[in-house]
Parts: sequence; structure tokens; C-alpha cells
Amino acid sequence: MRIVYVCLFELVLLALHNAVVFGSPVDSQAPFGTNPGPDARLSKPQRRPYGFWDSLFNPEWVARQENVIEDVFVDQVTGDVYYSERRPTEGGRNILRKAPTQEAVFDGPWDARSRAHEYGGGHAIAHNGTVYFSNLSDNRVYQVLPGGVPKPVTPACPEWRYADFIVHPLVPRFLLAIREDHTYTLGDCIVNTIVIIDTETGVVRGAGTAWPVPPQPGCEPDAPSFLDSPRLSPDGRYLAIRAWYHPYMSWESSEIWVCDLQPQYDSAGEATLGNLGLCNRIGEDEEIALGEPNWVNAKSFMFTNDVDGYINPWIYDVRTGKTRRLLPSVVNEDFGEATWRFGMSHNAVLYNDYILSTSFRDGRSQFYVIKISDGTYQRFHTPLAYVSYIRRVADGVVVFIGMTDTTPLTLWKMSIKPRAQVMALDELTYELNTIGHTDWMDDAFPVAYISLPTAYTFNNPTTGESIHAIYWPPTNPDYAGGLPGELPPVVVNVHGGPTHMAQQGLNWETQLFTSRGFGWLSVNYGGSMTYGVEYRNRLLGKWGIVDVDDSVQAVKQLGELGIVDGSRAVIRGGSAGGFTAFTALATVPDLFAAGTSMFGVSDLRTLQAVLHKFESHYLLKYVGGTPENDPELWRERSPVSNAANIKSPLLILHGAEDPVVPVDQAVTMLDAIKKHGGRVELRIFEGEGHGWRQAETIKEALEREINWYRDVFSGNQSSA
Repeated sequence: MRIVYVCLFELVLLALHNAVVFGSPVDSQAPFGTNPGPDARLSKPQRRPYGFWDSLFNPEWVARQENVIEDVFVDQVTGDVYYSERRPTEGGRNILRKAPTQEAVFDGPWDARSRAHEYGGGHAIAHNGTVYFSNLSDNRVYQVLPGGVPKPVTPACPEWRYADFIVHPLVPRFLLAIREDHTYTLGDCIVNTIVIIDTETGVVRGAGTAWPVPPQPGCEPDAPSFLDSPRLSPDGRYLAIRAWYHPYMSWESSEIWVCDLQPQYDSAGEATLGNLGLCNRIGEDEEIALGEPNWVNAKSFMFTNDVDGYINPWIYDVRTGKTRRLLPSVVNEDFGEATWRFGMSHNAVLYNDYILSTSFRDGRSQFYVIKISDGTYQRFHTPLAYVSYIRRVADGVVVFIGMTDTTPLTLWKMSIKPRAQVMALDELTYELNTIGHTDWMDDAFPVAYISLPTAYTFNNPTTGESIHAIYWPPTNPDYAGGLPGELPPVVVNVHGGPTHMAQQGLNWETQLFTSRGFGWLSVNYGGSMTYGVEYRNRLLGKWGIVDVDDSVQAVKQLGELGIVDGSRAVIRGGSAGGFTAFTALATVPDLFAAGTSMFGVSDLRTLQAVLHKFESHYLLKYVGGTPENDPELWRERSPVSNAANIKSPLLILHGAEDPVVPVDQAVTMLDAIKKHGGRVELRIFEGEGHGWRQAETIKEALEREINWYRDVFSGNQSSA
């Protein structure tokens, strides 16, 4: 087996890691992005209490680095690559750019985003130089011709939200998209359908298929609750689309339907699209989840399937109607993750008989090239820690969003080529380059300040079950460590979801803390994705129990290893992670010295009453029962009910316009803790929703959190 790694970019970073010289006296540390001068670095690293180191990274600088690439899409006619970029300094709006020139697709106040499913994604597509995108302010779809300005191609109807576009390859005036209709906003009366958009007339109509499903509750009893991933075969004859039904999320139970869709021609020979025809159903078992359909050719497509306990790649043959596993045996890794957003992808077609597919191991992406005809495969070892949104560009060429341990999330191009004329797995080589924005490289890059992750697997002493976690140690070359005999405090970070994941790779928020002398521990508690179905199902009926216990055990056992000071652990999280932070402080009141909850859940009962459709049945499985048939369980699991137990100082941060977890969840918790004499502080950020998008919010939230922990540990000795 011979593999050649070509990645000059990584060599540059390594050189920077070994050669860069930075720094200034600790009482006047210059922020990263300024030039402290050749004599600024300390001649000898100092010792200072962990958590109180000065750092080149400050919250303002981190906020400016948050121009995150949220999606990438490829014009399949021209091969041009485009990406969507979040702009915190412009109110958090999304712009569209063309790679690698970074040319903007439009000027002006446009915001390329969708609120379908509330989490959005899949908000743009390009075809033959023309770009289409969903605009957040009015929810209309806009067309941008080459050199033109955005023009609406859907009616003015703010109740209609669009996502997951696909252009018909034979009749490109027609877009297919998922439409979420909020005309009637009562629960299941929000209707999700596949629609056809005529970009020349502005007419939007339903695809008109008779779904092959039994009646379902709600306003559309003969339709699924949700749809995503509409994918047309290369000849435009078939549509593959994923469907699922309440009470499931797509990664718990879902199907793929393959429907006939052929152009029709009028007497003048002009082509149009009729309704979807006969649909075949794949995956009728409620206990399995399918996803990510991706056409290999006009007669077959690959998809993911978790029927064997792990999300693995499969293939479907339209001619026979049969499916088969792509790999010769089950690989105990998940080739996918929770699809909270439209458009996520972990696979792409390389050549007629080869695909690229990525999985996860210990929170880190793994690369596989799989030969379709016989299931043999080759693994590539790359410097990338996390990748998603993989798109085909041409034979052997893909693009994706990814990050390494020393480079943040950006756009990458990978070329996979045979060494000889005859294609052979053991003769494949790859080349890897960044093609997206690299504003963070404008300044000398302080790689020596970057903390690198280590994956840990602990065992629960009571159940014997595994607990997965990732740890980043304190890292700052200006300091030789803390005080003699001192171990570092640790920030226990709990991911959201709750069926989501923490991954390896560079995150500036993490580095903000590790460069100040904090350890950072991200816990993939039982219920997290990418560790198999059985691991994920550990949380069913036990949200607020398993997640808390696993987080507690992870920090205790890391402390027992002598890596962190377990008596100086703080816990923080956003959304579902904020719920876990609340619950841990209330149920294990003597373990954590402080906590921060960002847009977190405090009262499950009131949240269930107002949850948006996408998650309206989600809590029922992970709490158990309903607030009506088991009110005591829902009361007891709600952190606000146990607020009297919270002894540690608690910082609560929330967006005023959060559509997922309303801000009254924060206010209720604030009032309950104050009533019992606890120390608590609430900051509500105007103009923010479920998560931070604006630079000023990002900056202030980080400043408040750092100061909160420093105040707890030693009484305002220093500031962020």
C-alpha cells in the first residue's frame, strides 16, 4: 500500500509552529493581530496561576475570526465552486462568494439563509453561472444571473420557507425545493412538501405525488412530516428524496423514496415538468434511519443506512429495486452525523466505480475511497480533523468544509488520482489545498499557542459503559505552567442537541480558554452521535441523567489521572448543553465551581408547549411520557424545579429573539435562583436568536464568561 500526502499548507503551518516568535510582558500582552516587536517575547517563560495567563487571543479578535463558511455548492455545468459565509461584523448575515477568487455573488443587504426547520441550511445552488438563494428577510428565492443583481423567482409570501434546491438537468428553468408552509402555524399544520419552482414565470406548485404511506396525524394526513435531500438522477428521470415522520428525527428513523419524474412536451415541443410519478419506498422499518442519497449514475445511488448499528454506506439499483451494503462487512464507525441542517453530506462520487466517504472515529473524520463494484476500500490518513458538506467538482475532485488541529473551518479542495493509467486502490494519491477565505492567515499565525486535542474513553464505574471525551490542555509558550504543584482548572463543555457531537479540530473559542491556562474538556456523553446507534440510544428516557453522569465521570476521572484539578471544574453549554449545565449544577451541587448556560432549557414543560414542528416530538423520547401523562417526571427533570440546590455561581446568556428556546426559559431560571439566594447573572442579547451571530455579542459573551470564572477562582485578579 503506497500513499503520497501532498499538503504544502500543513508544512507551512509546521514551519510557523517551529519558527514564529511572539509575545510581550504579561502585564501588557499585545492582542493577536498586532505586531509586538522583535524584543516583545519574554526571554524566559514565567509561572503564573492557571486560568490567569495573558493571551495573544482576546475576545474581540476571536469575534473577528467568526466569518464561518456555512455551506459549499458546486455548479455542475461549469465546475465553479461557491460558498456561503457568515459575517458577524455585518449583523450575522450570510453572503455568497465564488472560490477561489472570493468574488461576492451579490452586493447590498441580502442575507442568504433559510429558516426551514428553524436551523436552515441548503439555502443556495448554482447552475450554468446562475445562482439561486433563499433570502432570510422575506423568505423568497432569488435568481442572480452572471453579472446581474438578485431578482425574485417566487411569490411574495413570507409564510413559505425554502431550502435544499436542485436544478432539473434537462429543463433548468425548474428548481425543485423543500417548502415549509407556515400559513397555519398550529403544530403539525406547518406543512413540508416538495415543490417545483418555475424560475421564468414565478409559479410555485406542489409536485403532486401520492405518497406511498399510511395516513399520518396532522393537517396533511397522507404526507410525511418532513422531507429533505431531494436528488435528481443525472438524466433527470428519477428523484430520490428522504422522508420521515413524527415522533422521529431523521437520524432515528427515516426512508428514501425513488420517484419517476420525466419532462413533458407540449405541441410546440417546449419542455415542462409534470407531477412526480410512481414512488418506490426504501427502508420501511421504523428502527432504521437512511440518509444522504447521492447518484452514482442514472441507474443507481449510494446512501447511508444504520440497520447494522452504525451508519454505513449502501447502494440502491433502480433497475432491480434492491439495496446492498457497499463495504464487505460493517465498519464500526458512523459515516454521517445528525442532520440538524439541510444539505449536510459526507460522501461524493469520484469516478464511475469509486466514491469518497468519510466517517468519524473519536470525534475525528476518517477518509475512505470505496470501490463500488466489489466493496474494497482504501483509507487515507489526512491532517483534517473534521469535514462535512462534501461536494463533487469533477472526476477525482471534491470540495468540502473542514478544519485541522491548527487551522479553523475553511474550504478545501481534494484531488484523488491514480498513479498509473489503470485505476487501483493501492495506487491512489491525493492532493489537498485550501481554496476558501484565509483572513486568519493575514497576521503571523501563532501555532505555538494552539492547544492540541487528545481523545479519551472512560468507563462508567456503575454501568461499565464507555464515555467518550476530547481534552485540550492549557497551552501558551509564554508560561512554564501554573504555580508549583498546581493542576489546571478545567472547562467542561457540553454540546447541544442533545443528539449531536463534539469534534476535534481548531475552535478559537476553545483556544481562548486554553491559552489562558484552562483545560478544556468536551464530553460526548451517552446519546451523542457518531459512536453507533446503541451509544446514541443510551439517552432515551434519560436526558438529564446520562448526560450529567457522563460529564461528571469524565471530569472526575481526568482529575484522577492528575491532568486537571477536579475541584476547579466549571461546566458550560449551549441549547441542550445549557440544559445539562443547569441540571448538573442542580443535581451535583458540590462538584462544579461555576457554570454558564447559553440559550439553555430550564423548564421542559413550558418548552414542550411551544416547540417548533421540527423538534415538537423530540423531547418526548428523551424525557419519557408527556407533561400531561407524567407531570411529576417532567417537573423533576426540569432544572428550574431544583434551582434551590444550585450553590455555584451561574452565568446565563440568551438571545432575545430565540425561536427554538424562548428567552423566558432564562428569565424563569434567573428568578428561581434569586428566590433561593443563589448567585446568578443574566445577560439578554437583543437581535440574537438561537446562538450568536453578531460580532459584538460574541465578544461580550466570551468576556463575561472568562471574567465569571476568574472571579469565582480568585476574586477579580484579572480581566479578559
